[in-house]
Amino acid sequence: MANIRDVQHIIKKMESFRYKHGMLSAFQDALAMWTFALSNKFDYPARDRRERQYLEIAKKYNGAELEQFADIFADVMSLLTRCHTDGFDDYLGCVYMNMDLGNKGSGQFFTPYHLSKLMAKMLFNPDTLPAEGVVTMNEPTCGAGGMIMALADTLWNDHKFNYSDRLLVIAQDIDIKCVYMTYLQTALAGIPAVIYHGDTMAMKFWDVFYTPAYLFQWPKFKEALKAKQAGKQVHIEHEPNGLTIKDGFMFYYDGPLEGVI
Repeated sequence: MANIRDVQHIIKKMESFRYKHGMLSAFQDALAMWTFALSNKFDYPARDRRERQYLEIAKKYNGAELEQFADIFADVMSLLTRCHTDGFDDYLGCVYMNMDLGNKGSGQFFTPYHLSKLMAKMLFNPDTLPAEGVVTMNEPTCGAGGMIMALADTLWNDHKFNYSDRLLVIAQDIDIKCVYMTYLQTALAGIPAVIYHGDTMAMKFWDVFYTPAYLFQWPKFKEALKAKQAGKQVHIEHEPNGLTIKDGFMFYYDGPLEGVI
């Protein structure tokens, strides 16, 4: 379970944005800038586009506020890069829900981490874990990435399974805040993942984020996905507002991002 003192420490720092910018707007901007800053160190094809997005958001804040965002990100990094020793959790999801930012109108509610961990333990069958090769996970409504963190937790602590080497996660969410949170948590925890911003039900997607652990090993993961999709029809259509994937049992797009917003 997330250390409530760490979570409350982050929330207390975010409170400085409440009256001038609003908590929801400021938190989304923080997530976006943290995501773009981290992604731009590794995902070179998307770097220029995301740098422009970063600078556009940064215009809304003064120097002291940008420093506060950087300070909060240091706290987030400290939590997530110490998962192996201090414990896994849905840290950003916990911050988000404790700030009461969930979209009640759409029924947005993140599963508490102890329940995610319980489900990971109940549904995962160690007898089916292969001795070698890549294990894949598809999370079509990823939220802040809590289920992914719970699976990595279970694999690492219960089965001594090196998820950074052998787990590949494909995740999607229609809420861009969730995409940012999932990217940050999986990237900082060393989980190979591809996270899509899009509508899973309509199979329309607008952007994609690759974690460093995926990019460092992409030839291996690309081959694993090809093997899984062998004999399956995966049809990709380019449209002005994004991509449409039809008849794909496990969505994966490995093409250019031109035209994707």
